[in-house]
Amino acid sequence: MNPGSVEISRRDVLKVAGGGTAIGLLATPASARTLVRVFVHPRPGRDVTNTIERHGGVARLYEHFQFVAATVPARALKALRRDRRIAVVEPDGVVRAVPVRASQAEVAGQTHVEGQSASWGYTDIAADSAHALGVTGKGVDVAILDTGIDVDHRDLRVAGGVDCVNWLPWEEQDYDDQNGHGTHCAGIAAARDDGGGVVGVAPDANLYAVRVLDSDKVGYWSDVIRGIDWCLSRRIPVLSMSFGGDSISNALRETLETAANRGHILVAAAGNNGNDGNGDCTEQNVDAPARNHHVLGVSATDSDGEIASYSSVGRRIELAAPGSSIYSTFKNHAYATFSGTSMATPYVAGAAALVWQESDYGHPTSDEGERVREVLTSTATVLDGTCGEGSGRVDAYEAVRAVRWA
Repeated sequence: MNPGSVEISRRDVLKVAGGGTAIGLLATPASARTLVRVFVHPRPGRDVTNTIERHGGVARLYEHFQFVAATVPARALKALRRDRRIAVVEPDGVVRAVPVRASQAEVAGQTHVEGQSASWGYTDIAADSAHALGVTGKGVDVAILDTGIDVDHRDLRVAGGVDCVNWLPWEEQDYDDQNGHGTHCAGIAAARDDGGGVVGVAPDANLYAVRVLDSDKVGYWSDVIRGIDWCLSRRIPVLSMSFGGDSISNALRETLETAANRGHILVAAAGNNGNDGNGDCTEQNVDAPARNHHVLGVSATDSDGEIASYSSVGRRIELAAPGSSIYSTFKNHAYATFSGTSMATPYVAGAAALVWQESDYGHPTSDEGERVREVLTSTATVLDGTCGEGSGRVDAYEAVRAVRWA
């Protein structure tokens, strides 16, 4: 079955359709009950919502984009593509977060471990030296687009969030993390420096939980776009995306371009598709959205300063960051160790928050994200000089210094 299609149950129909539409769908043969997730691009000045609904579909609108995310019966696709109000109908797609290894180090019955520790990556990118300059990400908003964040974790300061998986009304939002992946990434980026647990790269940043993946770490591009759309509305400057997929649709391309042009910095995991270690990047296996030129793609290093064997590589990589055996926050107030480019990504997002603070940018407006990106790439530490590391390993201290003494 196509990744954008799904055989619907009664529960699925009631969740995405109104009562009348649900009854009609349930009365049809099984072969006609396949719903397909698509993006519908209207022609200029046209409203396609009624058209989608007339064909038994459900339209989901965005605030900053004219295209529509829709769930429609597969049998309606041909008619939609012929409709004069519609310019393009293209498939939605599946995205996933897949850490390489996980060895949970949960502390049963405790909300904090004894004392405070930092994973090796914290000092590897010189976050501690950046903090010594008085730069901690204070006042900077950082969105973690992932499985959510453990909102009650003592080590995390969650300022707000949104559930983009279930498309619920704003007053019914639940962005608590039922998986742990998002909480782990959040701790790397911005765990509090409070004397206990772990400490993040930007410990005084404001974390936002943008839930775009379900409890199995799976989602759709339409949900990711909704998350970015939400961040645009709230003018959150730093977006950390530790997931990937195969396709880049016109809808996703427009979304990333819009966010970048409005001054946001988009950081994404390169993927865990592996490499042969020779540094020539013949694999060119970087996932979307990291391979889009509006996104800062991040590969992963190990504690020996080498590109990790699991990391995707390619010409779209811009920075490398620690990704192997990273200890951080986890769901249920716990802590865990994971590996992957998922872990490398929030190191760069945290460093971006430090540069944003030092630059005193405030809300994004136009090219702030691009300027932060230039600082991060120009001050990175070259490891082996291969395309798998892009400009090199991110260096939080040198990035802050470059802004302060520019």
